[in-house]
Amino acid sequence: MAGIRKRGGPKLTDGKRIHLVKAMLTDNEFEQLLILEQELGITRMDLMRQRLLVNTGKVLVNAKKLLDLLDASGNTLGQIREKLNVLMQKISDSNEAGLLQEQTMIVFNSLLSEYIIAQRSTDKLIRQIIRLMMR
Repeated sequence: MAGIRKRGGPKLTDGKRIHLVKAMLTDNEFEQLLILEQELGITRMDLMRQRLLVNTGKVLVNAKKLLDLLDASGNTLGQIREKLNVLMQKISDSNEAGLLQEQTMIVFNSLLSEYIIAQRSTDKLIRQIIRLMMR
């Protein structure tokens, strides 16, 4: 009897999965499921269990994609900030030379105000995302 190997672990008395649930998916839906399986690094069954039972109030997020989008947004805001700095330098130079028009300052102040509002809104959204991820 020493040469016979037992397969699997000990017999489960509690938590044994005995019920089968089937789902019919279109080709597109199945492809999406396979992509999620690859990107999140979990099996299809674990993905379905989490989506259906465990985290019903939570949303599974592709963290890599989220970070890529946040990075792109930050880069865009950085580029806008740099352009505003260049524009501000040109305005300063024009003012020193006595060539500054009042309309130019009004437009610049308006653009700067819009940028500050967008920056604050982005910061607020990032803080909300971080709070949701911490739950």
